[in-house]
Amino acid sequence: MEKNTLVVYLSDNGGPLQANASSNAPLRGAKGSVWDGGWKVPFAAQWPGHLPKGMVYENPVISLDIFATMVALVNAPVNPARPLDGVNLMPYLTGQKSTAPHDALYLRMFDKGAFAVRSGDFKLVIPQKDSGAELFNVTQDIGE
Repeated sequence: MEKNTLVVYLSDNGGPLQANASSNAPLRGAKGSVWDGGWKVPFAAQWPGHLPKGMVYENPVISLDIFATMVALVNAPVNPARPLDGVNLMPYLTGQKSTAPHDALYLRMFDKGAFAVRSGDFKLVIPQKDSGAELFNVTQDIGE
């Protein structure tokens, strides 16, 4: 069964700092924020014979990619009028494609008026309604 099963592990968000003494260090922010401490989480996949063992993939991905990957693996039809939000990760994880799977990743929290866009090494953050935008190079400033 292990050889025929793609196992994916991820967290849904960063730790809630006030609730359980978790730490997202060195990342800024926590669960429910647009800072990387709120949305940069562990993501691991295993599929012996299909994914390289011990590989570390450096490009950002998003949980929506899991569904798109599964749809592609089972050859399920996708309505062209309703394209999937995610990307099939298999060509990227197997080395068939060397580019990043996303030009940009977007996060919006309408209830807080907060937004973030990650593109390459840069992340633009509007942390709350009526606040100014902040731009970070997240490879040089992991703590934003």
